[in-house]
Amino acid sequence: MLGREVLLPASLIVAPPEENLPQSGYVQEFQDNLRQAHQQVRQALGTSAVAEKTYFDRRVKSYSFSVGQRVWLYWPRPLVRQKHRKLTHLWFGPWVITSFRSPI
Repeated sequence: MLGREVLLPASLIVAPPEENLPQSGYVQEFQDNLRQAHQQVRQALGTSAVAEKTYFDRRVKSYSFSVGQRVWLYWPRPLVRQKHRKLTHLWFGPWVITSFRSPI
């Protein structure tokens, strides 16, 4: 929307429009239906997100590395002058872990 990720909700960036009272019953009913549909979609997306997270958490593996351990580095390089991707080197190493900058 703005060319970057927005960190605040839209209601905090721009004041919400003032509510005008609808002139007819149809408009009021239509607005209520839209609000109800929006709420149902938000609820369905929330339950879907929880389900996807549980599926992801089942497949994810935790790795623990230690100082002095030898590891291979996955570093795919873009194709520059090579015609075939299968000839590119994707893994480099082995490298020795000397220190950690953060616990992550």
